[in-house]
Amino acid sequence: PPPPAGHHYAVWGLRSGAGQMEPVGTFSSTRPSVHLELPLPGSGSYGALDVSIQADGGPPAHSGRSVAGATFGT
Repeated sequence: PPPPAGHHYAVWGLRSGAGQMEPVGTFSSTRPSVHLELPLPGSGSYGALDVSIQADGGPPAHSGRSVAGATFGT
């Protein structure tokens, strides 16, 4: 669904063995589906991805409001 007014979605990656997610990209859409091609922030193995809701103009750190995520086995 579209993000709440004044908000957007952010995609985050977690490198295997790391303790903190890295920003990958942001998006906002009013369409029921979206196709994104976002480059990862660097090389290496990633163990998880996360999508959060972020306030427009808010701090760049993860808001703590996750709406989707995935983990990857190695």
